Amino acid sequence: MKIAVITNIKHPVMKWTGFGVENFVYILINGLIKKGHDVTLYASGDSIVPCKLVSIHPKSINFDSNIKEEFKFYYEDWLYINLYKNANNYDIIHSHDHNRGMLYSLLSKTPTISTFHDVWDINRSPIELLLKANEINNNHTFIAISKYQKKLLLSSKLKNVKHIYHGIDTKNIPFLPVAHDPSMIYLGRINKRKGVHITIQVVQQTDKLLKIFGFINQSIPEELVLQKEIEGFSKKNKLIQLYDTVFKDKKWEVLGSGKLFLFPIQWEEPFGLVMIESMACGTPVVAFARGSVPEVIKDGETGFVVNPSDDDIRGNFIIKKTGLEGLCEAVERIYSMPEDQYRKMRRACREHVEKNFTVEKMVDEYEKVYEEIISKENKA
Repeated sequence: MKIAVITNIKHPVMKWTGFGVENFVYILINGLIKKGHDVTLYASGDSIVPCKLVSIHPKSINFDSNIKEEFKFYYEDWLYINLYKNANNYDIIHSHDHNRGMLYSLLSKTPTISTFHDVWDINRSPIELLLKANEINNNHTFIAISKYQKKLLLSSKLKNVKHIYHGIDTKNIPFLPVAHDPSMIYLGRINKRKGVHITIQVVQQTDKLLKIFGFINQSIPEELVLQKEIEGFSKKNKLIQLYDTVFKDKKWEVLGSGKLFLFPIQWEEPFGLVMIESMACGTPVVAFARGSVPEVIKDGETGFVVNPSDDDIRGNFIIKKTGLEGLCEAVERIYSMPEDQYRKMRRACREHVEKNFTVEKMVDEYEKVYEEIISKENKA
């Protein structure tokens, strides 16, 4: 198949990146190429990928100070225009910006699929407008990355919605049967949506060591302020250690060596790759039951799922306390496990990922969707 993959140009697509969508796109195109497909990526010019790359600017726009903020929007539209001018060259187009994918797919008979990487916000999306105008094409398929997200999309009256979980290359991720480091781990963006500030509160309640491997967006003042606050906490409390984010093999070393991974998200995250990356290394996850979390973590087997509050009960989980208290109880449970039981949990983490969240499984499912769509188009 000739497949055009297009993503935003805020950040480059490459093997080692701290950005979730770009990380996913790299994994997907690499898997498609291994299966013999002809893939062209439309992305920022500084992307490093094993396929043909088409761009309209040599640098990712978030890292190019020469581009004014009010013009960045137009650069991304320009890239989509470039693709859809040449849409007939491809069997299928795979968009990773669902808003633009929906709009520009109206200009072409080449089928488009759009993967949703965010929770749909009616105030930022043309879905509602297009539905009312009956303008969503039959040749457009929407991919949800969790059952939670699929339910949301179907509730918006979208009809052609499928569900495919993200996958990772477990063959290149080492499994550690034991934790070499007695610390809790946080790896991700330094922002309140990810719940990094909650991890500090867990330390204050449990007196357990926490290592934060954080990345901040220098253009977001709130993240800069939060980083300084965490630096202040780390100077006062030796149990809180702040590091720069890690890439390449160091990432697996960090994730795999910790006692547990803290994921106290404050928003309805539709998937969360870092959860399956942590479990692939053998490290159990303690997380709030928001978004896809109850689907990804096997409660009591690969970590613990905690209801966000007494007023926000998402399920009947093992930990009955909610909010911060619940997180702390889950942490204490893992630390107090007998060694054989804890090792069993680490093994269960790896097996859970190998069964449900491999890149091979993900690529197979996308390939199946592509083939179904193209087959329908050929019959029409």
